[in-house]
Amino acid sequence: MGCGLSFPRSIREILNRRFLPAVYLYKVVFMIPLRKRPIIVCLTCLLVLSLLGASAYVFIPTGRPIHGMHLEDQSIAGLNSEALQYEIDRLSHDKGLTINLITPQGSQTLRLEDLGVRADPDKTYEAIMAYGYETSPLQYLRNRLLALIYPVHKDLVFTVDQPIAYDYLEKLSKSMLLNGHDAYLSLSPQGQVILHPEKAGQVVNVQALVDQLVSQADQGDLNQLHMDVQEESSYKVTAKDLEGLTSLLASYQSAFDPSATGRSHNIDIASAKITGTLVGPGQTFSFNDVVGERTAEAGFDDAPVMIDGKLVPGIGGGICQVSSTLFNAALESGMEIVERTPHFEPVGYIPKGRDATVAWGYLDFQFKNPYSHPIYILSTIDNGTLSIYIIGSPTDKPRQVSISVGNERILPHGSQTKFDQHLVGDRIEEGTDGLEVTTWRHIVRADGQAYDDSFQSIYDPQDTIIIKGRSK
Repeated sequence: MGCGLSFPRSIREILNRRFLPAVYLYKVVFMIPLRKRPIIVCLTCLLVLSLLGASAYVFIPTGRPIHGMHLEDQSIAGLNSEALQYEIDRLSHDKGLTINLITPQGSQTLRLEDLGVRADPDKTYEAIMAYGYETSPLQYLRNRLLALIYPVHKDLVFTVDQPIAYDYLEKLSKSMLLNGHDAYLSLSPQGQVILHPEKAGQVVNVQALVDQLVSQADQGDLNQLHMDVQEESSYKVTAKDLEGLTSLLASYQSAFDPSATGRSHNIDIASAKITGTLVGPGQTFSFNDVVGERTAEAGFDDAPVMIDGKLVPGIGGGICQVSSTLFNAALESGMEIVERTPHFEPVGYIPKGRDATVAWGYLDFQFKNPYSHPIYILSTIDNGTLSIYIIGSPTDKPRQVSISVGNERILPHGSQTKFDQHLVGDRIEEGTDGLEVTTWRHIVRADGQAYDDSFQSIYDPQDTIIIKGRSK
């Protein structure tokens, strides 16, 4: 078994190709007569040394890209740092600024800038200068020898701002994909209940798409991005859940001013949150649970709210119009009222005694479904009119519901005197009388049984405030 040095095949190929003339010359020398060999040997040595000298620069560390190094298809061997940086910047600007998004529906061209993708000149420079300057001598020699026969091609290195990419791809996917929905009910212009079956939608794992983009950017592969679309078929309400709900049990409407944008916006949100709610037999509906906390993060706007009998700026003004309208639809459809609180004073959009105020955390409106079938809440808005419908089984529809308000009693207001040394003269803030009324409801259910209940509404009086200041 031989003890000689064994080179990898690729290195042997390089040596054979690089020094092939010297090898042939060596063979020729030994075919020449002996007396002429000294002269030929000298000439051969000179030739071999010249070949070795011409190639020696390949193995000397110069601090520049090695022989055979390319940036994309452009040779950058031997460039100094300024020239190399120039080539990187030039290619960054000349490089295609778009990527093709491949979806089941086709392809779409996206701008890399919108995806938060940009070329990174510093990392590109580091990647180029890391090749052929390895700390391992064997790897150092091997890579430089290989580069002589197999040119090395480096790509631009890209970085991805992942939050920007995620936000952009999430919005894009929502605009492109088919939206699914639960089964739902609507009413025809003639008042007929229409059942709309559930529909499967499409979803995309946006984070997986971002991860794919980052991986491809690391490899310099920014030609195509493939969007994997999945079918979404999980439903909260199905057509089977709504079977048999073909009768309008009751409805109620209230008007509002659409030009009051903050208040109108909040009514829109609350209406959208309660519509489509299915309340099963014996279940209790909670307005606060369904609508949620009224915050700016939840989408609610600034609008006047009633606090201590006064309208003051706040978040969620207009919500009580939705709860009050729903209260009346619940009354008319025979729901069992579990919790209801009147406002501090009568409101303009609902008759006195028939309002229901709500406040997150301490005032709720709740009712219980007394029937043997589910009931469905449908809420719509049209040109400043809020309409809420209670839909159920025709076998549960009450034969009669009558509601009356009476026993009105005025609650006189008083007066308070306060002193303010910063005020010049006196100021009076007029108060208002309060009111107490009773709301009665008489129901004859589908089975002929009668049911009566009543609700007290006390609207607190507001005292006149006399503020005495200092003399002029």
